[in-house]
Amino acid sequence: MRKFIAHRGNNNHGYFENTCEALLASLNTSYIDGVELDIRRTKDNQLVMIHNATIASTSDGHGIVKYMTLDALQQYNFGTTSQSSKICTLDTFLQKVHSHKIIMIEVKESDTEELLYRTIQKYPNLNFYICSFDYDFLIQFKIKHPTYKVGLIMGDIINHNKDINPFDFISTKDIHRKGPKEIFFWGIDSIQACKKTNSNANIITDKSYLFTDCET
Repeated sequence: MRKFIAHRGNNNHGYFENTCEALLASLNTSYIDGVELDIRRTKDNQLVMIHNATIASTSDGHGIVKYMTLDALQQYNFGTTSQSSKICTLDTFLQKVHSHKIIMIEVKESDTEELLYRTIQKYPNLNFYICSFDYDFLIQFKIKHPTYKVGLIMGDIINHNKDINPFDFISTKDIHRKGPKEIFFWGIDSIQACKKTNSNANIITDKSYLFTDCET
């Protein structure tokens, strides 16, 4: 049976993406099978949940994440005007998770491997899927930590010529993709697009609420 993964924790709950509130709300929704989130490293070696390298488009402040401390980042609102939220560390979020649903972590920077492992190894009961566009990072992570599920993200033109055999799953926009690996299709935000996909493939979406009765 296909799984529906809330992209950056987005759904119809009103919280802003990659916030602890959005991710927990999605995990507590029955028709959602997991959440996808992005991590970056701060100046003081904290892993925070944010997509972009800068904070201008996701907060009321300005700056580059890797040059800012966690304390500096937490001075700003990373939520909405009606639902304010502080930037959250991956560790703080995981402390609040009491579910075996998928926690899909997209790694944005290759220098986070040791920090990431030190964080997730504290939560052996959680269901982690580690993914990235960075092929070399994923290979090294899988070699060092073989018990974790690791998957390659494929963009419109990136990573399509890479060997996927070392990985446990792939994440792709190519809805015609088939193969022996577990597949997650991303960018699926309409019923029409959902119905074009293989019924065994999983969906990463901002709008899980649309697909509660999606049939292919």
